[in-house]
Parts: sequence; C-alpha cells; structure tokens
Amino acid sequence: MKTPAVGIDFGSSQLSAAVLQNGRVEVISDDSGAKTIPSIVAFTEDAILAAINPRNTISDIKRLLGRRFNDPCLHEDLKRWPFTITHDSGRPKVEVDFRGARHRFTAEEIAALLLAKIKSVVETYLGVPIKDVVLSVPANFCDSQRQAVLDAASIAGLRVLQLINGPTAAALALQKDLKGPRKLLIFDFGSATLDASVVFVDREHVEVQSTSGTVHLGGQDFDTRIMGHLIDEFRERHKMDLRANPTALTRLRAACEEAKQSLSGSPLTMVELDALFEGIDFRAKLTKAKFEDLCQDLFRSVLDPIQKALYDAKMRAEEIDNVFLVGGASKMPQLLPILRKFFKDKEVLVDSAEFVARGAAIQAAILSGEWKNRPLQVLEVAPWNIALATPTGLDFIIVEKNSQLPCKKQMTFTLGGQCVTNAFKIFEEDKNGNRNLVGVLRVPHKNFTCIADLTLEVDPSGILKVSGQTGTVFTKFAPLNEEEVKKLQTNFDRLDIEEKMQKLRLETKAHLENFVLEVKKGVKDFADKLTQADKDRAVKICDEAEKWLTRTESWEEGFEEQCRVRTFEMEQALAPITAQIHFLRRRGLRRVGRNDHRPCGLQAEQEQPFDYSMRSRQGRGLEEVD
Repeated sequence: MKTPAVGIDFGSSQLSAAVLQNGRVEVISDDSGAKTIPSIVAFTEDAILAAINPRNTISDIKRLLGRRFNDPCLHEDLKRWPFTITHDSGRPKVEVDFRGARHRFTAEEIAALLLAKIKSVVETYLGVPIKDVVLSVPANFCDSQRQAVLDAASIAGLRVLQLINGPTAAALALQKDLKGPRKLLIFDFGSATLDASVVFVDREHVEVQSTSGTVHLGGQDFDTRIMGHLIDEFRERHKMDLRANPTALTRLRAACEEAKQSLSGSPLTMVELDALFEGIDFRAKLTKAKFEDLCQDLFRSVLDPIQKALYDAKMRAEEIDNVFLVGGASKMPQLLPILRKFFKDKEVLVDSAEFVARGAAIQAAILSGEWKNRPLQVLEVAPWNIALATPTGLDFIIVEKNSQLPCKKQMTFTLGGQCVTNAFKIFEEDKNGNRNLVGVLRVPHKNFTCIADLTLEVDPSGILKVSGQTGTVFTKFAPLNEEEVKKLQTNFDRLDIEEKMQKLRLETKAHLENFVLEVKKGVKDFADKLTQADKDRAVKICDEAEKWLTRTESWEEGFEEQCRVRTFEMEQALAPITAQIHFLRRRGLRRVGRNDHRPCGLQAEQEQPFDYSMRSRQGRGLEEVD
C-alpha cells in the first residue's frame, strides 16, 4: 500500500491534519473523535503531554520559531509567558524542569514534539506510517521562520513537500464549491497571526495575487487586553499583583479566553475563579461594550493587511467577489460589521477552521501524484522584498514582494577600486523599510576588485537559495545549521525511545497500583469473612507498597524491574488471602452491614476476578492463585 501524503495545519493554538482518500478529503480525528490537538507541550515527571503546568507548559511556540533573542517583539511576548526563555549564542531556548533536571530546548524541538504527536494521530488513523506532508504556515512568515518549520518537521521525522500559506490552503479547499472564476479575499485570523490574501480562483488555478499580514496580532492579543483589565481590577480590590504568580496567570488567561468566546453570543459574562491567588476568590463582570472598548485599536488594525493586500493587487474592495474568514479569532462577531462596512455590505462568510488542513491535503495530493481529478495549479507569491546590499553600500531589490513563486534572478556585479570587502548582504524587507538579514554572500575578491555572478532563487515554500561562481560562499542566518539539525534529530529519537520506555514503566506502575487497590477493596468488602491477622497483614503490605510508590519516581533507573519484583513478591505473600477473596467474590457475597451479607446478584455472578497474574520480561507467566 502506498503511503499517502498528508496536509497539516500547523496552527498557533491547535494542529489538525487531513488526507485525500478515495477521491475525498478527510479530516483526521484521534481515538476520542477530536479533529484537533492543542499546540501545547507540558513537561511532567511522568511524561511529555499537554496539561496545565505553568512553568513547564509551553505554548505560542510559533511566535518563537526563527526569532533571535534580541528581537524586540520577542521581549514583548516574554512579559506574558509563564515559562522561562534563556538564550544560547543569541538563539532563544525554552527552559523546563523535567525528570529531576533542568533542560533547555530550542523552539524547533518543541515544535517537533507537536508535529510528532499529530504524526502519531495520523498514523493511528490510517494504519500506516507517514513521511510526506504539506505544512501550512502564516503567509507573512519570513525566511528564517519558514526554515525553522522545515527543521522542526525534519526533527520529527517528516519530509515536507512544500510549505503552503494558510490563506492559499483555504482558497484551495474552497475552490471546488465556487462557480466560475472568482476573486477572493481570504482573511485568516488565528490565535497569534493575521493574514489577508487576494486570490484568483477558477477550475484549474488557485493564483495568489497579493498577500499581507502580521505575526504580531492574533486572538491571544485580545485575551491579553482582558487579562490586563482584570489584573488591574484585582489589584485595586486586594492590593496584590497577580503577575507574581504564574499559576494564577495561567488560570486567568484561560478564563479570559472563555469570556471572550462567551461574549460572541451574550452581552455580558462573568469571570469566576476560586482561590485564584493566596486563597482569594475572584469574581468580575465583563460586558461586550467593555471588551470592545478595551480592544478598539486592535479591531481597527485588522483592516491594515486587507488594505495593503488590495493595494498590492491593484484592486478595489468592490472588485472582490467573495470574502471568506478562516481561523479561530475570525469568529469574533465584532469583526463582521467592520468588514461588511469596508466591503460595502458584501457578504462575509465565516468558514470552518478545517479548510486550511483540507487545502494542505489537496496540495499534498497534487505534489505526490495522488490527485486524479482535473488539473489544478497553485501559484504562491513572495511575502517580502528580497534586497541585496553591495560592499560599496548600494542597495538593490532583487525580488519584489508579491512576485510569483518560484522565481529565479541572475545578475552580475563588477566592483572596482573602492571595493575593500567581498561581502554582499541579503535582506528581506517590507514596504515600510523593516529589514531582516537573511545572510551574507562572499565572492572571490582580488586586487580590490569583485566580479560576482549571482543567482537568487525563491522556491514555492518561500525559502531563499543563493549561489554564485566557484569560490562563492553564502552564509545563511538560519535558526539551525545542518549539523545542528542532525544532532537534534538524534536527541529527539533518543527522547522518543525514552518516552516509550517510560510508557512501559507507567504500565508496570499502574499494575502494582491496581493490585494494591483491589486487595484493599477485597479486604474491605469481605472484612467479616477474613481473620484479623490476614486483614492486618494485607493492609500492612499494601501500605508499604503505596509508600514506596510515593517516594520513588517512575523515571528513576531500575524502577520498572523493582516494580515487577515488588508486585511478584506481593502476589506470593498475599496468595492465600487473594484466593479467599476470589472465592467469596465468586459466591457473590459482600459485606453490607456489620452482620449482613447478601448475594451481589447477577452482576456479581458475571463479575470477572481481578487478574493478579503478571508476565515477566522473558514472557514467563506467574500462575494465578485461584
């Protein structure tokens, strides 16, 4: 069976995946039926999982990908994150307490854990291992952020066929339901990013005309405004600052997100948190009017990417045929009147969050050759200008923003007597002049003269590649180099093996815990049928096991073997007592009062005895006492 290529929506707050099967796109669900998993990783003593554990719970990882520690925007985010960010040679790292030690992880490693989780969900759903994927990213992601996503996928054991911008994926999913050629405005407003793209769609093309956006505005920023208001209210009432308590902040942020969602359908909501800080209960009223007042500048700013995208596409709002809203934050009802007014009362449709995953799955099928329907071509655009600065200080825009991808530019520079260095700098820049240094290109340099034959390519994923004549060296300021990625892959594989071993240790621990609980339950249920000596002995042995479990961590060396040995010894020591409990249980007798015993009825007759047996590592069964 050929392994299908999968589309993954790598969202800021949640991940989802879809696959083309039997000519239909199916959104993948996990064992519980959920079609998304949270973009949260929590490190506990027993496992790596999603949970509420403020210091060790990592969220918003997409805002950390591809960033440098001296980035001013990163330091704004640091003010609201409860987890610790340190740096190594200017590269930010997440610091957590994990299994008795302090660990530091790159953003790529955290993102890889999330991608590995969705990979596991997909493989369970399909019943086969997967390798090839198309990943969605915010349209305004820069080169280093896109490269960081590729590195995270590589660490997780995935091969990325292409990165696809979120709005483009949504347009691709919508394309089959539209009649005739249409000009779409896709407004993708997620929890951490905002993108607007003008897209032309017909039966055989999804062609992006222009795109604009920001990675510094999302639904979480509205939650932060509510939080700030409630923190001030708590301070006024109790003269205490909640910012000193990460646990309180985490609980408050969750309550603020819930309040924001409640205000979508109600003019008033209550924020209620018991024992929020130092035992103090907190109750606060939040009205829709107050929420809109707190966030009025954020609501106004959502039009900026739309206006820029329309300007770059040389279009007016009236020329747009359909406006589609995707992403969780786009469901805020306050947005609809703003957008309807801007688009002259044109219908604005709020679409399912699954559209991005569906579109990514269609593109994965196209690239892998699984797409058997009519020919369909997807054309992306460059989200940034690509500029080159020569050693003499001259600047050139080589690739203009919104140029169709892939694109390739070749040029030759000859720099004479005033050339004292051979370094060409490559930048990404927006139309406001904001710049990101992508890398430095060094060309052969002799007698103060540089002759540079350069080729710049931007692939469909938006990744820049630079080459030149023999002797040209391009040093890219990517988050990780190839050697570091390979090292992290090795570490990730080791961590994955350790997690599987930890799962076995936890299963062994659960077996012992269940044995103890079942023995105690039997002693309690049949107290009048057991001798006092047997009861005391059983309770003493069970209490000793519980104390050992309490003071011993499951990740400690030798835990699994000790747990197996202790379980075996308890089974042997308590064999006569468990045999008597089995006998009484099969007879259906249970203690009801001091001297009152009744048959447990049909349920008791059908009840299966607890399986106290346990298999050793070599598979040797321990005989059950009957």
